[in-house]
Amino acid sequence: MRKLFIPLIFCPIAVFSQWNSRYTQGYFVELGGFSKGAGINYHRMFYPTKKSFVSGSIGLSYVWGASSIPNEPNPFGYENSGLGIPVTLTYNYFIGHIDHEIAELFNTSCYKRPPKVLIDWFAEAGAGAVPAFYNRNSNEQNRVVPHGYLGIRTQVKKVRPYKENDLVLFARMGVSPFYYRQNLHMSSLGSVSFSLGWGF
Repeated sequence: MRKLFIPLIFCPIAVFSQWNSRYTQGYFVELGGFSKGAGINYHRMFYPTKKSFVSGSIGLSYVWGASSIPNEPNPFGYENSGLGIPVTLTYNYFIGHIDHEIAELFNTSCYKRPPKVLIDWFAEAGAGAVPAFYNRNSNEQNRVVPHGYLGIRTQVKKVRPYKENDLVLFARMGVSPFYYRQNLHMSSLGSVSFSLGWGF
């Protein structure tokens, strides 16, 4: 026991086992996903705990269209394009400060300095639906497309003691397989999404 106690005196280790932020809502822009284009979304956080929170979002997205004739140019995907209203609910589970833990692997110093900025990492999973409305000349029909979501979320906060909430910048990357015509679609354009946002 004494052999274990002595190193702890001279080599203190900082332990960061939870996240803590006062933000409750925000906005994010998304590229890819079901729309194969871009969109902007409003999101809100519910039921925060030391290890997790639930996030709901709703937005507007440009649904990228496919050319009616194979290999025919379709600038900006305008042909057969439409407007989507993505609605999603996700569960976010805190998985640690991965960047700090990786940096500490290469830190040969005995003294572990606490980081100036802590970046929170979350595993994110959920589901939603996208009502899609296509232009009048489109070969597509208006429909509601259910989809899932599985990804990683990382966020960094700026404490604002003079306000009731913190400023949080976050990024998300994940896959959104969607169900259409009795098939589960996992194409690279229709499932991979990237998001950047800010919360307050």
